[in-house]
Amino acid sequence: MELEKKYSCLTKNRLVINRSVNVDKNYQETLEAYLEDLHRVIRCECHSYVTSCDIVDSTAVVEGKSEICLTYTNADGELLYTEFIEDFTEKTALDSLSEFAFVVGDISDKYTNFRVINQRRIDIHTSFCLNLKVYDKISCPCVNECDGSRLNSYSVKEQNVQNYILRKLEIDEEFPIPDNSNGIKRVFCYDINPCVTDSKAIKDKIFIKVKVDTKVLYTDNDNKTCCAKYTFDVSKICDISGIDENSKCFIKINEGSLFVKAKSCADDTGGRIELYGDIYACITVVNEIDSTIVTDGYIVGYQVENNYSSYVCSKKCDDLTVKKNERLTLKINSEIKSVLDLSLKINECVCKNKKIIIQISFRLMYTNAEGKTEFFEEIKELEHSVENADMLCAVAEIKSYDYNIVSDYSVDVNLNYEIISAMAVQEEIRVLSDILCDDNVVKAPALTLYFAKTGERLWDIAKSFSSDIDLIKKENELTDDKLESNKIIVIPGL
Repeated sequence: MELEKKYSCLTKNRLVINRSVNVDKNYQETLEAYLEDLHRVIRCECHSYVTSCDIVDSTAVVEGKSEICLTYTNADGELLYTEFIEDFTEKTALDSLSEFAFVVGDISDKYTNFRVINQRRIDIHTSFCLNLKVYDKISCPCVNECDGSRLNSYSVKEQNVQNYILRKLEIDEEFPIPDNSNGIKRVFCYDINPCVTDSKAIKDKIFIKVKVDTKVLYTDNDNKTCCAKYTFDVSKICDISGIDENSKCFIKINEGSLFVKAKSCADDTGGRIELYGDIYACITVVNEIDSTIVTDGYIVGYQVENNYSSYVCSKKCDDLTVKKNERLTLKINSEIKSVLDLSLKINECVCKNKKIIIQISFRLMYTNAEGKTEFFEEIKELEHSVENADMLCAVAEIKSYDYNIVSDYSVDVNLNYEIISAMAVQEEIRVLSDILCDDNVVKAPALTLYFAKTGERLWDIAKSFSSDIDLIKKENELTDDKLESNKIIVIPGL
């Protein structure tokens, strides 16, 4: 029997590769000629970040930079600072992909070691984890119309990761030091904490506004350690093809390469600080898809042969927004006399085994009992359970924190942070991809009694007897599609 049929295609982007690659880099750095000799290293820290990621010939090509921040003392014990910037390219072979595939590349810093070669040179080893997520377009054929057939279908709203984009936001700020400071001699450390405060998507564009909290440590003309704090906003309109006002954009801000300079006034009674460089907005675009899925079909009175395909449906559920407070303790190796600065950075936010895991780096600069400046770093992991759903993407931001010195060797940190995540329930569904019918008629009696059990679906009963589900409902005065108790069902013949 020739059947007139129409087909649809269930199409979306699916995560096909989720891979982590450990990367180790070795750098040999030499101080610029204008810098004073290195006597003792206080802090040698490296953060790496992605500037571009793409797929070329089934290879993930990730380009990025490593910024090495070095705080040290000269022979007179004065604090100094410099930075080094190194470019890198990482290539990872991937399985065969379509032309629609795209890659999400992110970096989690692990550790940095150093060795002082002489007063002008330092060798640095840094290690980070390159996290790659590859999405590719998948298509599943599905019958959506067939003459004379009964089709079992339902509508579902799905979440779909549509795209991933990196955009650079440039920074160029200048701000004064506090009024009670006796000028500014040298900057020896800085920290920023960027948070997205506003975003709005329209047709093919998105507006992003970021608040940047800045702390700069410096010495004044009396060689006293001081701190200048400054908050500013940076915003940008980014072009992103394919988004509109209904798109949801999850934005993570990565620190790029920043440079801090001290600018003394002519009379040396005050000064200003210049901050310039860039940060990166990592934008994951999630859209909603209205899908109609046909799972089964038959033709009343005839024998049919069905073909099925497997389709992973990402059923939309409520997005997750969690605001949390944590009190954590840092155990320091040497006695603390005073804290110069505490800074926090989120290294990673991932979902594993139904838990969102956030990795935070705590960096403490302090003076010890002998009055020497020391640096301490510790990485801690925080967990949040996610029940009955899967995380498509997530962003975590540090909103605020403070600390208390609770003993000579420990500091308590009170931390407020927020998690925002797109959630979905992943379910593998059997989809009707084709229905075939010959001329063989199903011979059925005029009336059949069927002893149905609790939980049976009327669709399955009707299909097995090649009957009509609506007639079965009418004959047995039923309204629900699933039986709530054992029941004798009358099956009308056709």
